[in-house]
Amino acid sequence: MELIIKPTGRCNFNCKFCSANLLSIKHQTKVPNELIKIIKIIKPNSLIFTGGDPLLVGPEYYREILSLGTFSISLTTNLKDYYIQPKRWISLFRNERVGICTSFQYGNERMWSSEQVYSEDLFKKVMKRFKEDIGYTPSFISVISKSNEDKALDHLYLAKELNTKCKINGVLPIGLSKEYYPLYKMIDIWLQIKENNLEEYWDNQIQFHNGGCNFNTNLMCSSTIRSFWLDDNNNIHYNNCEDCAVRGSRILLDKGKVTPKEESMKPEQLISNDCLYCELCRLCNSCKSTRQAIIDKQTFCFEMKKRKQKILDAKWKIY
Repeated sequence: MELIIKPTGRCNFNCKFCSANLLSIKHQTKVPNELIKIIKIIKPNSLIFTGGDPLLVGPEYYREILSLGTFSISLTTNLKDYYIQPKRWISLFRNERVGICTSFQYGNERMWSSEQVYSEDLFKKVMKRFKEDIGYTPSFISVISKSNEDKALDHLYLAKELNTKCKINGVLPIGLSKEYYPLYKMIDIWLQIKENNLEEYWDNQIQFHNGGCNFNTNLMCSSTIRSFWLDDNNNIHYNNCEDCAVRGSRILLDKGKVTPKEESMKPEQLISNDCLYCELCRLCNSCKSTRQAIIDKQTFCFEMKKRKQKILDAKWKIY
């Protein structure tokens, strides 16, 4: 079981597409009892901290988390606080149970401040310092939209230059973003990564080979992932999907031990009845967040079918 935790809504970036910008997330300075209870119930294998930016919660918070079990933790962070005051974080980041993932993309959407774009040069400086201090270069996530789709492959060439991996995701209409970058266009980019022999630098194992998030073709996200945060009124926001939780959907806290199992898709939830007869059924329908973002279902279906054979030839885990 993977537990995604938002310990703060604060962020020292000013990104124009931020999915969490409109959320009410309580800033935590110590691990809340509600979270300790959840950890004891679901017994996670790993914890992933997002935000806001998780480095706006002090390192002592994560040391307290590590004391609660033997699980590993990962922080998805812009690394700005580390870059400004590295001595504060070096000891924690060197812990073998702690992993770091960061983010960068070309264009002017990811903002270091309200006036400064997070440029490639600045990103390289952050990554260089991290490698010198911690001993490795973290992987990074890049968000693709209409504004930077022409530079999509450049993210992989950048990962190659830095000797790390990059995960490429399409933007979703969540939070400040109103744009949905269609799955079929992302497939074109993913196929180009294969055709250009860049897979070595592509962070794709969970999604493309295990059928995990955000493909979810293994239909197990609802039994293997949980997302948690507290709002300003100490109400628990809890879901099996971070995106769904951000949209305001909540589920009840699990009672007892969670047993991973494949979930079924209900026919009434499918994009079209024709999906039942198509090899791409799970790929198009399994991720609820992606499915809900589709505006023109007829066009979506048409475009996906145009790419069907190439998708099948790619040997991704789509069913």
